[in-house]
Amino acid sequence: MALTKIQSLGITDGTIVNADINASAAIDSTKLTGLSSDYVLLASTDASASSSVSFDGYFSATYKNYKVIFTTIKKSTSSLLYLRVRKSNADQTSADYRYAHLRAYRSSGADGSDVQTGWNTTFVGIEHTSANGTNARTNGFIDIFDPLNTDGWKSILHNSFNMQNDDQINFLSGGTFFAQTGALSGVTFYPSSGNITSGNFKLYGIK
Repeated sequence: MALTKIQSLGITDGTIVNADINASAAIDSTKLTGLSSDYVLLASTDASASSSVSFDGYFSATYKNYKVIFTTIKKSTSSLLYLRVRKSNADQTSADYRYAHLRAYRSSGADGSDVQTGWNTTFVGIEHTSANGTNARTNGFIDIFDPLNTDGWKSILHNSFNMQNDDQINFLSGGTFFAQTGALSGVTFYPSSGNITSGNFKLYGIK
């Protein structure tokens, strides 16, 4: 039986739907138009009894700024989530972190807010208070601005929201300067004790 060759003239415009395209078609992105490449997922990591989670080597001239979204983070002990920047595949542990945070909390019996700051510390905490209750999870994001720039200090904004031991909700918003001018290669997240039992971290590039 001879095969019939189908050409463009034999297809009515607007009749091809998504179901007609096989999932294994692997259509090259250059054939698609109207798609934005300004906000692109670069890497994703699921924590599993992890002492830390790092992204390194993803910063490039393609993107000016970057965002990490962390979702349903659970820890093995009552601990805080910490952040360090990286250079050349190594965490930066020098006392060059300077930060200012606004914190707010609410429990069934009390509420409150305060300001927290740090000067020349060796890390920055990006979570309001320690948590590892049954329903305790942390969600949030950080924005990393122009990490390859060598003209000034590096700056990061961070926001997080969590439940502490099932009886208190907490919110933290703040900013950090890393007081060095050299280009960064990545970031690391780690708990103040124990490990990250589960949760997801995604790194996005933003033009």
